[in-house]
Amino acid sequence: MNPLRTTTSPVIDWDVNDALPSPLSIEQLGQCLLWQIKRLAFDNIKKLEHLRQAFKDCPEVDAILVHLTSQYLLPAMHEDELSIEGTIRVYLQILRNLGLTDDDLKAHGLMFNDGDLLTDSLVDKSAHRNSGGTGSERTLGKAKLVVARQSLAEKATPWKPSHELLQMSLAAHVKDGFRIHCGSEDLDTWALSATMEDLDVVVERVYRKLFTTEALDKLRALPHRDITHENVVLLNRDALYYIKFVSAIKKGDIGRVINVLQVWMVMMRTPKTMPKYADAIFETLRRIDRYDPVLKKFFLHNWLVNLTGRPYSFKEVDLLQEHQNFWAKIIYNAKGSNRSWNWLSMITVCIFTLRDTMRTVQNTG
Repeated sequence: MNPLRTTTSPVIDWDVNDALPSPLSIEQLGQCLLWQIKRLAFDNIKKLEHLRQAFKDCPEVDAILVHLTSQYLLPAMHEDELSIEGTIRVYLQILRNLGLTDDDLKAHGLMFNDGDLLTDSLVDKSAHRNSGGTGSERTLGKAKLVVARQSLAEKATPWKPSHELLQMSLAAHVKDGFRIHCGSEDLDTWALSATMEDLDVVVERVYRKLFTTEALDKLRALPHRDITHENVVLLNRDALYYIKFVSAIKKGDIGRVINVLQVWMVMMRTPKTMPKYADAIFETLRRIDRYDPVLKKFFLHNWLVNLTGRPYSFKEVDLLQEHQNFWAKIIYNAKGSNRSWNWLSMITVCIFTLRDTMRTVQNTG
């Protein structure tokens, strides 16, 4: 039996050292950020091509072996997941579709429960509601849930244009940083004669002066501040973290992903940001750290999926779900009177087979 809960707040085993990234994590992160700047330099300064062969891969932290991920699709469900009752019905339906009984679950042992913040919140409240919590505590939890779901006035920027803009602007800023800090009046002239040691020195200089919080603090301490320059340094720092995060996901290095998440966890705790996401990252990472090492690796190495079995083809497991929703709702959804949940439930279990068939027909046409 689980012990009686007297609060809806999560109970997490942690100490003060867990509040910040570890020294090892910071060292690994710094090496990867320098590697990203060097990669962008090679991609955008053509005169450095003679050094390309000496450019090694980014240091690995905890890479997932390249493999073909097996996926088991479930039929679409006509359920409202915004309520506790709807979330419970979805979970029960998933178990029925998988053919799992209560005895099967007991025999299986530990199972991972993944979901977005709202789903996790509803599951926690459901567990609390059935573990002896008082009515007043449940009412308070419901009020907190309603407040947390109030919509914001501003719309988020579309992801794809932002992603492309960050990639282009970061590459341009790296190249301009080399122009400023290479020590030569002409960047191409310097690049043609540069050695790998020269490149490493300039990469370090560009990073320290244009891509770090330390550089930003020095700018803010000046008697006459340049706000535009400060904002550029902020953009450089955050965009570099983002590009490194994207690169780590495609590579399938979950250790590098975790290193970025630990920094973002701290950043999101600052005022007017996203403290709920910071709390979710903190709770998740701290619980994982307390797992048995074998179980921890098993859990983390299932955060990313690879549907091709090729290198640099990993993606987030929730992105796989979004892609399935796209193909089901946009491409293969019926029109008119044929549009029904029965039809949607039927095609969602074979959505990727339908997609591959369509591509085969298009390629042979």
